Amino acid sequence: MAPNQSKTAQRDCAEEEAAAHQLQLLIQIGNERPEAHPNKDSSSSSTNSTSNVCPYCKRRKNKARRSKWVIYDEKIRRQERQQMKRLKKEEAMEKKKKIQIGNERPEAHPNKDSSSSSTNSTSNVCPYCKRRKNKARRSKWVIYDEKIRRQERQQMKRLKKEEAMEKKKKLQKLTDQYNSMKRRVESGECEEFFISSRGPSPIHFGVSSSPIDWNPFNFSP
Repeated sequence: MAPNQSKTAQRDCAEEEAAAHQLQLLIQIGNERPEAHPNKDSSSSSTNSTSNVCPYCKRRKNKARRSKWVIYDEKIRRQERQQMKRLKKEEAMEKKKKIQIGNERPEAHPNKDSSSSSTNSTSNVCPYCKRRKNKARRSKWVIYDEKIRRQERQQMKRLKKEEAMEKKKKLQKLTDQYNSMKRRVESGECEEFFISSRGPSPIHFGVSSSPIDWNPFNFSP
């Protein structure tokens, strides 16, 4: 064997041994739980100074070579997430049960029915009344009923106002007619007048032009 060939073979063998040793180191680092991220400690033996690649990060990207501790941490975090999710779900269900009474429209006030499940027999407090006081927990039907009642009150108020205005106009018209007839009697244009359903009418020479009617407004001539 030539000297050059023997040197090449020795160099190749040394490179293979170095690569195997480096691989063994990388695997060994993964089987020991790191205190912190290896790259944070510059003197850490887990940092590959040759290629400047962190085996910790490399293992997280390559699932086949991940550390058992990385897998363990992910398992713990997954369990914590599931537990948190379960707790939130239970809390939401409990909250839903509390306001479920408000989401069903009550036929009448719950306390009127002694057998109603909505009445809290322990504290003897009606949840229906409690929801009405606490606006944040009011039933959607309570809000709807209040809206309808408010609209009805406004409509009734408007109708009463219109009716009062109409009555006032009619009364003012009859009052003006009565005063006009009174002035005509005082001036001698007619002897007297009577008030019918159509308003005041004059009477000439004691003869009425229309039948006498009762005075609906208690006006006296």
